[in-house]
Amino acid sequence: MSSRRSGSVALSADGLRSPRCSEARRSSYLIDDALVRASSAGLRNIATIKVRVYQHLITEVSADQIITPQERHVMAMTREMLRLSDADVGSLEQELNRREVIWSIQRGELPTINSPVALQKNEVARFAFYGVEFHQERVVSRKCVGSSEGYSIRIAKGVTYRAGSHRGRYVNRTALVPVGIGQLVLTSKRLIFAGTSGFSVPFIKILQLTAYADGFAITKDSTAKSNVPFVFICPDPELTILATTACINGT
Repeated sequence: MSSRRSGSVALSADGLRSPRCSEARRSSYLIDDALVRASSAGLRNIATIKVRVYQHLITEVSADQIITPQERHVMAMTREMLRLSDADVGSLEQELNRREVIWSIQRGELPTINSPVALQKNEVARFAFYGVEFHQERVVSRKCVGSSEGYSIRIAKGVTYRAGSHRGRYVNRTALVPVGIGQLVLTSKRLIFAGTSGFSVPFIKILQLTAYADGFAITKDSTAKSNVPFVFICPDPELTILATTACINGT
């Protein structure tokens, strides 16, 4: 074990993966270093210190954006040694799992999952996102504008001439309205919305994807006059947009 200088221990990524260093020693090494850091930061609450130790471990093992099975085992051992529950570190591990998916997509690696919907021949499911809202621009009202009854001129008894009347025209008022909520499934071929008003769009038919802070919109290749964007509001916009873009591009 490296000696401490000035109350801290320098960690080495190579040391964490060295075959000569047992997983137990790695776990102990990281705990020891994190305890020193927590003490230096003035932390006194034991529960806070234990969570900070585990958080420090996650930072160390994910520094290269690749978490090996050995590092996963070190994490499990450390958690057991610290007696941490899901309530203590569940959110930390969920975020780590999420970041792992993002890193794998950025490396060009797309997973294969069990599909929650029926697939076509030679089609595989890549991602499934739940609680996605589908919105689309729809006509919400119609109003007649420019109509006039004109005016009447009495020419003789019982004879009236009306002039200047015209029927006007109807104008539609549109707005982005919620259409349904359900699963957004991304496959090797299509974007599938499984829920109320379900549908699918082949990736080769998507002309454009526009990202927003809370979701994204796609525009289809269509000659229909009613071809309006498909808008999706997502619980995790960053991951959903990244996954959708990767699948469209066939990464």
